[in-house]
Amino acid sequence: MKKTGERGQGTGESKKPGVPGASTFVSARAGGCAVRVRVHPRARRDRIAGVHGDALKVEVTTPPEGGAANRAVERLLAAALGVPARDVAVVVGATSRSKVIAVDGIVAADAAVVLAAATKRS
Repeated sequence: MKKTGERGQGTGESKKPGVPGASTFVSARAGGCAVRVRVHPRARRDRIAGVHGDALKVEVTTPPEGGAANRAVERLLAAALGVPARDVAVVVGATSRSKVIAVDGIVAADAAVVLAAATKRS
């Protein structure tokens, strides 16, 4: 019997080895997954920078004007996950730094592995 606080029991950690915390920002949804992100617009470069609380930290060079930063985040996640940009969309938080991005065509477990690897490369 696991005690509270052990891996996989109420800690928000992934049950897959090598993907700590990935389950905190990736969740399953019909047709794909949802990714919680925290966006840093006007950054030095476009990149997946790591984890910020329970969200994936994403940095983009574009300013948050006219939805440009949202489109940049969508393109960056699409490229990282290997899905077409048309399959990635901001569904919550269009004017906020904290957003939920819907991604079609990839299951949550696969997205978690890919995004966790991307945070290590940055």
